[in-house]
Amino acid sequence: MSAERRTDFQDSRCGAFRTQDGIDLPDLWRVIHLNARLAERAAAVSGKDEAAGPIRDMQRAWDAHRTQLASVPIGRWQGLCSSAGWTWAAAAASSWCQNADAAQMWAAFRSCVAPPQSKVAFRYAINLANPAFLQIDLTVSELSFARGEVDMTMLSVMLVAAPSRVVAQDQSSADRLRDSGFLAMHDD
Repeated sequence: MSAERRTDFQDSRCGAFRTQDGIDLPDLWRVIHLNARLAERAAAVSGKDEAAGPIRDMQRAWDAHRTQLASVPIGRWQGLCSSAGWTWAAAAASSWCQNADAAQMWAAFRSCVAPPQSKVAFRYAINLANPAFLQIDLTVSELSFARGEVDMTMLSVMLVAAPSRVVAQDQSSADRLRDSGFLAMHDD
């Protein structure tokens, strides 16, 4: 006796927003974060901040994710991440969404609950951000630090992504930047 196969079923994701290639947003979010975890594990196994081979492979995968994100309206991505919780990888991914702008990316970074840390997970995520949104010059001084005028999230991101765009106006702030641990993470 053979069982009949039903062919009239409906996809359980019917009605869900999907990217241009049919990936639903929770799956895209999950895959982006799995790659970030793989980057952390590769670094742990190799004993270095980066394991060249695995990181290169994950960068190639990121190219595919970036293409998918281009078909996702920024508002949809923000809604998903607001519900799931903003992570550094999700904030960086927001910069590639359809109609995203720099202000939305910076707001996403500031919404991350985890503090910026000079570790591979933070560095990996920051390097995913759209470089067009990182074309800012950031000037800091001991006075700006003392007055609380320095956006520490922006400073941490810029020290990883574009350290040459961060300018210290005095020796005290230059020492502070050098001692932060974020500059040592850059491969210039």
